[in-house]
Amino acid sequence: MPHPRSSLVRAALLAASCCFGAPSFAQEGNAASSCLPTQGSLSLLGCRLQAQLGPAARGASVAVLELKSDRPLPNQEALRERLRGAVERALGQSAEPRKLRVELTVEKAGGALRVSADLRRSFGLWQRLRRDKPKSEAHAFVEVPLDAELRTLIPPPPLVVTETLKVKAPERGVVALACGPFGPDGGQELVVVSRSFVRAGRIQRRAFVERVRVPWSALSPVAPTPLREPLASAEIMADGTLRVGSSDRRDGLTLDHELNVKERYEGLVPVPGSTCAPRRLFGLSAEPVPCTARAAAAGSDAGAVDALAGAAGAWLGRALGTGTLVSGARRQALPTERVGAQLALGDADSDGKTELLFSADTLQADKDRLTLVTLGDDKTALRFEVPAPGITALAICQRREGPGMATLVAAVSDELWLLR
Repeated sequence: MPHPRSSLVRAALLAASCCFGAPSFAQEGNAASSCLPTQGSLSLLGCRLQAQLGPAARGASVAVLELKSDRPLPNQEALRERLRGAVERALGQSAEPRKLRVELTVEKAGGALRVSADLRRSFGLWQRLRRDKPKSEAHAFVEVPLDAELRTLIPPPPLVVTETLKVKAPERGVVALACGPFGPDGGQELVVVSRSFVRAGRIQRRAFVERVRVPWSALSPVAPTPLREPLASAEIMADGTLRVGSSDRRDGLTLDHELNVKERYEGLVPVPGSTCAPRRLFGLSAEPVPCTARAAAAGSDAGAVDALAGAAGAWLGRALGTGTLVSGARRQALPTERVGAQLALGDADSDGKTELLFSADTLQADKDRLTLVTLGDDKTALRFEVPAPGITALAICQRREGPGMATLVAAVSDELWLLR
């Protein structure tokens, strides 16, 4: 397989090149609280629009006026019809004919579908002759992720690197990264964890612009027996909090978007995927436990791991001493070769399949490399490899923004690399 090309992204494309721009998910009111994500994205879209437009929109007809996409769509008409039908079903029927219409403006951007809706009343003949434009009686905006149903109409992007942005890291020795909706405005941010600090910010004008920072000394006491090489984790949760931990520190933590402590997990390191790992003498337990569990004294290193990654309730670890992968997820094929100590899991192309990003199993920094594979039930598909000397942390951004794959973030020596 040929290696993907890699280049510095132009400054003019920086804002769109990664996950650190303005917020992309609307903050919706309490009226839509009964709309559950488990309904599926189209049903969720209709439910939330109906909740925002209110009872006045009941029985209205629906029209899709505009459909824009950052990538070509193979069947726009089918997508228009699915959207129209989902919203009409959510609005329901009226006991009497009504001259109301909900007009939709739709944009497919990255891994999401954004829909604006206006409720308008049909004009009579005189208003039409005067070419008056009906006023909007109600407005709504909803954004939903691309789920399996929508992906049948919106194909995923190819998993290739077309641009690489390298910026100076806020300090050397980054030990964990997380990328997702963490800002107070709902925007996607980058969390950078070192042995000394936890930071959150965005990439702007070819630099990491820090929004908030807190020293580890203000968060947790030093661990009774720190490891020589720290094992650390960071995960942005669905509720906008941050779970973070380090073998240097006694407590795993849940932090709010201002990095204030909300919960402590003494003797445990949070595992991405919503569990925690007890300490071992030279690693972490390969049997994660609920974070509410009481940590036992560090036991034998039998079955321990020296790296953990997780997503959506599943996790992978690197077996201590062998460098091979162990899985706590449903049965799936794993790379058979030895992997490095930096791992990240995520869905990089919004196709519902999990990607694993990992470093090389080497002690020579100049021979390190990034490898991305897609995990399957019966085989692992290699997507690409990129030389990257001295990787110390990895992350796959939770949101895909732009026409390509989700941004991959790597701490490489004293730099942060953003690959798309």
